[in-house]
Amino acid sequence: MSDTSVKTDDNRRLLIVVINWHQEDETLPCLRQLRAQVPEGTSVLLVDNEGDKKSAAAFDSHPELFDHYHRFEENLGFTGGCNFGLGFAQKHGFEFVLWYNNDAHLGEGCLSRLLESLEADPQLAMVSPVLRDVETGDAHFCGARLDRSTPSLSYYALKDIEKGSPDDCMLYGTALMARTKLAHQVGGFCEKYFIYFEDMELSTKLIDNGYKCKIVPDASVMHDNQRADESETVRSKYYFYYMTRNEVDFWRKSTLGLARLKALFWHLNRSLKRIRRLRRLGHKSEAAAIWRGLTDAVKGNFGRWNHHPASDT
Repeated sequence: MSDTSVKTDDNRRLLIVVINWHQEDETLPCLRQLRAQVPEGTSVLLVDNEGDKKSAAAFDSHPELFDHYHRFEENLGFTGGCNFGLGFAQKHGFEFVLWYNNDAHLGEGCLSRLLESLEADPQLAMVSPVLRDVETGDAHFCGARLDRSTPSLSYYALKDIEKGSPDDCMLYGTALMARTKLAHQVGGFCEKYFIYFEDMELSTKLIDNGYKCKIVPDASVMHDNQRADESETVRSKYYFYYMTRNEVDFWRKSTLGLARLKALFWHLNRSLKRIRRLRRLGHKSEAAAIWRGLTDAVKGNFGRWNHHPASDT
C-alpha cells in the first residue's frame, strides 16, 4: 500500500472517495470533473484497488487531481475500498463522505445540493442524487422502497419524489453521500458482499437504526443504468454471480418467517428463469455464474469469488 498526501485542509467538511480498478483512462477524467465542482472544505481520496506500477505512474503524473492516494496490491472489492475511505474520513475528521463511481458524471451543483440537504437535517444519514441516463437524460433511479411484509423492492419514479423524497429510501452506491459518524456507527458496507447490494444493505441498517435516507430531487448524476432488467441485456458473469449471491443474503437479513420464505422462493424462481434464458441464448458461463451464486449463498461462501477476473468489467 502506498500513501501520498498532496494537500491538507483544516476545514474537513467532505471527503470524496473514488475507487480505481484498472480504469485509469476513465478515472482521470472523473477526477478532473470533480475538481471543477468541489465545495469548500472538500478533499478527494483516490483508492487504487489492485493497483500496479502502471496505475501508480498514471496517477503520479496528475497529483493535482486528488489530495490523498492509497494503492492496494490486492483487490478489496467495492465494499473494502469504500470502507477504507469511510475509516479514513472518520479518522481525519471529515463530517461527510461521498462514495463516487469513476464512470459517473456530475450534474451542475450536485455536490452542494447533497451537502445542503445533509446539513439541514441531523437525522438525515445518507442521500443520493437522481440517477439519469447518459444519452437521454431520463431519470432511471429515484430511490426504492423496501416492503418487508410483501416482501418486495419497488422503485420510485421522478414524479413520486419531486415534492419531497420519502425518509426511508433504499439508495444506490453510484454517488452516495453519508454522514461519516452514522455510517461508521452502523458498520459501513457489508464487506463479505465484495460488490453489489452493499448499498441497499447499508441503507437498511441506517433506517433500522432510526435515521433517514433520501433522494435529493434537484441533484443529478449521469450514469448508465447498470441494474437494467437482465432480460434485455447480458452482463458479465461476475455481475450475475455477485448480484445473485448477495441478494439472497440481503433478503435473509431483511425479512423473517413467512416473508423470508416468500422472498427466497421468488428469488430462486427468478434466478432459474434467468439461467434457462441465458442457456437458450448460448451464454453458458453467465448461467453457471447465477447457479454458483445461489449455491454459494446457501453454503455461506462470501467475499471475492475465485473466478473474479483481474480486469474484466
